[in-house]
Amino acid sequence: MTVRNILNKSREIWLSHPLSIDTPAYGGGKGLEISTAKSISNGDSCNQLTLTMSNHLGTHVDVPKHFFQDGKSLDEYSPKDWAFYSPYILEIPLGSNEILSSSVLKKKVKNISKSDILFLKTGFEKERETKKYWQENPVINEDIVDVLDKYFPNIKALGLD
Repeated sequence: MTVRNILNKSREIWLSHPLSIDTPAYGGGKGLEISTAKSISNGDSCNQLTLTMSNHLGTHVDVPKHFFQDGKSLDEYSPKDWAFYSPYILEIPLGSNEILSSSVLKKKVKNISKSDILFLKTGFEKERETKKYWQENPVINEDIVDVLDKYFPNIKALGLD
């Protein structure tokens, strides 16, 4: 998946990371499993793999249902909900277990009222292939909601590296 700022068409940023059987899974759970389902060398009509993985592995979307029993589930969103036209990328370096609070966020933002998605680039993705990525990841404090409401009134989604 890539994001392209429609005002600057030459800038594209790759948002996804490739998965492998070595990709650490959140919470130390099962990672990606790949098995052969069909093989031409075994007389099958095609080559086919079966992939088994948690929906929490690699680049993914957490919808409200992930955190709240009565939250909106993925199938309750329409395709237009996933279209973003004015992305904003904010670089805020964060280290292990560091908390992003509203006071830190306020110092970094400008009033970008037309932005509909905010990407926070913490730099912590450099730890993605290690257990540290899920054991000591930076945290977003819930108090940033007020800052998002004020500076990003049209925001529909928040992304984090």
